[in-house]
Amino acid sequence: MEPAFTLGILYGCGRGFRTAQYFEQLAAYYLKSMSRVRVLIALTGKAEWSVASCLLEQRAKHSGLEVAVMLTARQWREYQQNVSHGKAAECNPIIDAADRREVMERCAERFSPPELFRLFIERCDLLVFQEHHAGAQMVGLLRELLTDMAVPLPVQYELLHPGYASLHYPADRKQYRIYGGPYYDPYQEIRQSVAYLRRNNFVIRAEHLPMIFVRKWQSAPPPGWYHYLTTPDDTDLIFRLRETPRHDHLSLKVFAYAYAVRHDMWAGGRETPSGVDAIRRFRQFRQLLEIIAARREAGERVESFDLMDFDEYDKILCQNR
Repeated sequence: MEPAFTLGILYGCGRGFRTAQYFEQLAAYYLKSMSRVRVLIALTGKAEWSVASCLLEQRAKHSGLEVAVMLTARQWREYQQNVSHGKAAECNPIIDAADRREVMERCAERFSPPELFRLFIERCDLLVFQEHHAGAQMVGLLRELLTDMAVPLPVQYELLHPGYASLHYPADRKQYRIYGGPYYDPYQEIRQSVAYLRRNNFVIRAEHLPMIFVRKWQSAPPPGWYHYLTTPDDTDLIFRLRETPRHDHLSLKVFAYAYAVRHDMWAGGRETPSGVDAIRRFRQFRQLLEIIAARREAGERVESFDLMDFDEYDKILCQNR
């Protein structure tokens, strides 16, 4: 099953009914083009509890709408112990009704903004971050993390109708390939992927791979893709293949680029990756992306491994079957 489109809410909640209604309308807007929309919200205070409760009530009205909650260790402990007084009396019914729950074990009593922001950047396809609620310091922190992590996550900084919201990146990657559209740029995703690989020195921890890149790198390779990995001359052509609305070579280019760098093929003057090993590793690369996506979707822990450690793929796959 394809992972649900995840809409994250951080510092975007007012206490009024109109704010809760806005997020219902936002989810409904994306459900027009996505089969499932999962709203991810950290239960940080009464405003977030109000929005989460409203969205939970609206699931019957909107087929495909899911609600996932992020919890501190204390919130989870009080839920398991059926605590019925104080804040737990309001939180526990929300936790019980949620479709998904994720516990930030290192946040004992309250959320750490840097850790919370990082997790939302990794989990979300779109983030709503109301800057006038958050304040300059939190806005600065989010922007710093996005830059430091090199993740092209679309962020909506105001509660506007999504059709009019200003997003630096499109919420749906298909918009990069709609000719004449506002985001049309078939080469943008390879530039984003290369920037992310370089930022992480070509060591990509599976458990921290942002959902943005899980989706991008799972894009289907072109028919007959194995021909491009057969000989060094063929492989060199990968990086000259034109990206068009109908031709998507992203997964193949990301693999070939990382494979060559990790094996020092260019620096050492050796041939680019090719032959039986390269073909097998590309298939395994795609298998591992499927495993990451499936475990995220199931709410299971993704094992820690380096997605770009190609020589360890056989061992990694044995451990993750």
